[in-house]
Amino acid sequence: MNKVFKLLLLGLVLSATCAGAVDNQAEGGGEMAQTMVKQAPGDFVAVDIDTFIVAEKGKVPKGKKMIKMAEPISFVASVKRLPEQRDMSYVYTALEVAGVQPMPKVEHRMFIETTAGRIFPVYVESAAAEKFAANLHVDEHVRLLGYHLYNYAKGPAIMVVDYQRPELH
Repeated sequence: MNKVFKLLLLGLVLSATCAGAVDNQAEGGGEMAQTMVKQAPGDFVAVDIDTFIVAEKGKVPKGKKMIKMAEPISFVASVKRLPEQRDMSYVYTALEVAGVQPMPKVEHRMFIETTAGRIFPVYVESAAAEKFAANLHVDEHVRLLGYHLYNYAKGPAIMVVDYQRPELH
């Protein structure tokens, strides 16, 4: 098969895959973080992040990516490094293919530490990055709310949009 035909075929497969994507656009538009965070925290599927990383890591061969449909998840982790501005390019491709509208602004990455001690990078939506920088501290233990965007050889790519502090008993 020639390269052009393979690319056309890939485009058709991605289009068919995305045809059933949920339209995340809120009435009247607005930022993605505002739209998505309007979901109740219960709408985010709680996952054990260590188990999730291992399970998703094995699904994609090295050098490949598998785009998800911006699946809402939540998980507990510690902040290892606060959001830092980075060049983000592939995240926009994944969001576009997933049919996310309006397109969020994603210019930050932060590092978290899982309960098993794994250091893991996550994308951070821009409004959330400001909130995190102003309110969170390194080594603080929180529940992060985010979206599983794609898998690659190192595991899942997740964009976080909010956090919750654990309730004190």
